[in-house]
Amino acid sequence: MSSIKDVAKKAGVSIATVSRYINSPDRVRAPTAKRVKETIKITGYEANSLARNFRAGKTQHIMVVLPSIGTPFNGPVMEGVRKVADSMGAMAINASFIDRRRAYKPLLANHSTAA
Repeated sequence: MSSIKDVAKKAGVSIATVSRYINSPDRVRAPTAKRVKETIKITGYEANSLARNFRAGKTQHIMVVLPSIGTPFNGPVMEGVRKVADSMGAMAINASFIDRRRAYKPLLANHSTAA
């Protein structure tokens, strides 16, 4: 697996230029963008979303805690949440809290919610 550093070196540009191309391709001149794009394709580079989310201070994960997802109501609700999360580029994670409230409390203790 190649890194952004490998792409930059092979394309003859800086790491910042590769990053700029990935995040805002319109901010990179056409000849440079073409070279970076081709190098990404050749090397098989894929951005590390975990590292990106860590730097940005957000995870792009939505945790849904339900009593059970096996009910006629909660199953479709969770499926709806997953579809919306997918459309936003996020991942929905579900958890059941039947007799496991203590297990999930640390996971939720220091996380905020966003509307």
